[in-house]
Amino acid sequence: MSIKFGKFVIGGLEEKFILDFGKLFPIKTVVSKNKSIQFGFVYIPYLTCFINETSIGIQVDCRDVCIDFMCWLDHHINQTDDGRYFCDSCVEDKRKYWKSRDELVREHSYTPFMDWCKENLVEGNFLLMFDLDGGSYARICTPEQVSSSCEIPNLKVKPAIDLYHLERLHPWGKRKNER
Repeated sequence: MSIKFGKFVIGGLEEKFILDFGKLFPIKTVVSKNKSIQFGFVYIPYLTCFINETSIGIQVDCRDVCIDFMCWLDHHINQTDDGRYFCDSCVEDKRKYWKSRDELVREHSYTPFMDWCKENLVEGNFLLMFDLDGGSYARICTPEQVSSSCEIPNLKVKPAIDLYHLERLHPWGKRKNER
């Protein structure tokens, strides 16, 4: 079985991830672009998720320009002589080894990515986006963190480009203490 979006077909581990992710976060517009799979979130217009051969992450777009990346997880796959898989980017003495490529990608990148999304993309949080005089910055904040996040030490920060309140998420998207 595979997911078909027009002429674009997704199969295997990526298909399973997108289907599982879509159960938690309604997604839209899955496309193949620059050797990656990209899709948007129905209720969070500034964020685009991307999956490619070596990474998964979230891109923050404001006014049709990429201003930052969030939760970028790499998986540079290599294999030992005895057939175990590992991520070449990980420090050698802290490396984990997996039985298959799919297991490595799932456990090393996809699961931590889903965990990050469940923790951060919840109803009531804010997406703050800033212009930093030649650069840009974005972060997810709880309501309590919003005022302190507006002050970045040693940087001249212009007023926020935008402040997006994550208020319309999938019904599960409540804070842990509100579930």
